[in-house]
Amino acid sequence: ATDPSFSTRRDRCYYLSNGIIRVGDAKIRDDAVSYSVGDVVRLVVSHGVIEFFCNGAPQGSCSAASMLDAVGPAPMVPYVNMTTATDSVTLLEWTHPPEDHLDPLPPAKTNVPVTSTMAATWDNARRHADIAVEGPKVTKATSAADYSSVCIAHSVRAKGTYAFSVRVDKLVSNNMFVGLMAASGDVAANPSDGNRPDRCYLLSNGIIR
Repeated sequence: ATDPSFSTRRDRCYYLSNGIIRVGDAKIRDDAVSYSVGDVVRLVVSHGVIEFFCNGAPQGSCSAASMLDAVGPAPMVPYVNMTTATDSVTLLEWTHPPEDHLDPLPPAKTNVPVTSTMAATWDNARRHADIAVEGPKVTKATSAADYSSVCIAHSVRAKGTYAFSVRVDKLVSNNMFVGLMAASGDVAANPSDGNRPDRCYLLSNGIIR
């Protein structure tokens, strides 16, 4: 329930809906494209490098080394953090190395309907109580907490290539985070707190950190 953007949050990364991309306590970019309703936000992790995309256009990249050092052997997981009731996204893609033996979702498509029959891969064990899950779609059902994260059920490793895509279905306050965090991270934490070295994000206002 904490603000992902606090300068003391170093255990996560994100792409905020206003265009900020941040990794741990380092701001990678503050002029990325702001994303909004209908946009597809994509996170790719390839051999320790994190890259963010909006509607297929690259927005910024960074090394995951500091995050991996912070969490040690702990797994990392893609996540979405929402701050306002009724904010929602739909999971479009999860791809992974063949050796992970997971069932990938189809490639990201901008025309996938909310009623998609894709298997749900959101993790109820790593979901804030404010977040409601309905198949591939997640919604911040209430605003009892300021910051609410939900992770997918599969982890990202230091080696190999992974891709995670969501479509923004509703964004009320332009304060949504899409990124990567430690599987053991606090789903109620503010991703932008600089004391969180084990996460990164692209904020909806164009900041990468």
